[in-house]
Amino acid sequence: MKVMAYYPVHYGAEYFNASIKSIDEQVDKILILYTPKPSYGHGTEKQCPETENELKEIAFGSSDKIEWVTVDAGNEGNHRALAFTNASEYDIMLTLDTDEVWEPASLERCIQEAYDGEAWRRNISGFVHFWKSFNWACQDSFEPARIFNLKRKNILEVPINGTIYHFGYAQSKKIMDYKFDIHGHKNELKEGWLENTYYAWEPGKLDLHPTCGVWPEAKPFDKNTFPDVLKSHPNFNKEIIS
Repeated sequence: MKVMAYYPVHYGAEYFNASIKSIDEQVDKILILYTPKPSYGHGTEKQCPETENELKEIAFGSSDKIEWVTVDAGNEGNHRALAFTNASEYDIMLTLDTDEVWEPASLERCIQEAYDGEAWRRNISGFVHFWKSFNWACQDSFEPARIFNLKRKNILEVPINGTIYHFGYAQSKKIMDYKFDIHGHKNELKEGWLENTYYAWEPGKLDLHPTCGVWPEAKPFDKNTFPDVLKSHPNFNKEIIS
């Protein structure tokens, strides 16, 4: 079985190293599709807080399996689809965002289940969305597609139970401000969400999700159950990431 992974990247330095290291042992190649401009639906006059060179240094310092390609992607679908043109020799393809960290044993099991199954696309049930720190998390029923069996053609809605730690809501202020200025769901954001819900959050506050009502509240999380790659992360001991 040959496995590749790809990342559609514009920014994402904060968890990039941990994300890559969480999958490195299970893949043969890691393709980075970097765009210097936002590709998820909204442009901005703001300067991206992170440079291509900064992201490159993290990627190549995290794995010797990196292939870096700078692309011009007009939208998210186009950005992600570029990976499939580089994948013909592989059996399994993973897709990740830079703020997603797999639980390693879960990833190994999910890859094997996808390889043995009949579906082309496998969605993952079991995302854990961290909120403001490693101490609080939200969960929902969404099941993003994260594994593709490239030797299959059946597009079946058969999710796999896996564990992916998502840190999109546990990042520095400079990234949160930039992220929600170019967010793919910017038109759906609740009015004042960033200032009134995210930055003003305190335990017990309700209705946390930026676009819908699937996160009633953040609940305590035992970060000591993390894989080692997260226990050594600079944000591990922070009460609030700012």
